[in-house]
Amino acid sequence: MNPNRTSAATLVLIAVLSLVALGLFTVNYDALGSETAIGVLVSLVASGVLSLSASVLQGQRDPQETASQVSASQVSIPGLIRVLPKTDVTPGEWWKLMDEADHEFFLAGHSLGKWCGGTHGERFGEDIIRILAKHGKVTLLTLGTDSPQLQRLKLATGRDYTKAVEESRDFLHKLLTKLDADQKARLVISVLPEHAPLPYTVVGNEHTLLTAMYLSSRDRDEVPCLEIARKSDAAISIYDDFCLLVKQGKEFGSP
Repeated sequence: MNPNRTSAATLVLIAVLSLVALGLFTVNYDALGSETAIGVLVSLVASGVLSLSASVLQGQRDPQETASQVSASQVSIPGLIRVLPKTDVTPGEWWKLMDEADHEFFLAGHSLGKWCGGTHGERFGEDIIRILAKHGKVTLLTLGTDSPQLQRLKLATGRDYTKAVEESRDFLHKLLTKLDADQKARLVISVLPEHAPLPYTVVGNEHTLLTAMYLSSRDRDEVPCLEIARKSDAAISIYDDFCLLVKQGKEFGSP
């Protein structure tokens, strides 16, 4: 496909997403509150921007190349370090973001199961306590067991995330018992309500972040993952949107 036509089509897609989001804002302003509606709006637009990045990449590279072979210099996004398929990001690269976090770590995921579950949980808990002990801040955003998004994911991917959500919930409850009042105040755990979907994953610290869209039926395919310098405008926009989603959520452990 012609790169220009691809980019134009994607821009049209973003425009449609924006119109849908504006419609949601108008309809749900009173029902959800302005802050919630704005969060939905920004989330949809942010997802569209990530789609545009992927489309531009596809148009600029040879069809035989993979996303992991495209350098950041080929994409005109200030602060972009690299673009690669989400499936090409190794577990060690995700964990590096936590290992290098001194004063801030933030994470959004369907279940947080890759962090809280299995043999990873002990390491995850120790790192959270390490950051909090330095008077840093940790922010976690996830779905609840009642989220319709979990059922949509099950139908699309054949994977049931409910058990992972429950295991993460149990892990976080135990973690909270190890923290003093000051540390608890700087650990923000937000569970999105039923009406609010989680459109992307993001993991980051005060230096950099990794983000990728959640595409449900193609979640395991070569969804583009972007690594971005934390101080860049793009990263700041993504982080601001992440904070809006966190504010939509219910505080973990609250009735």
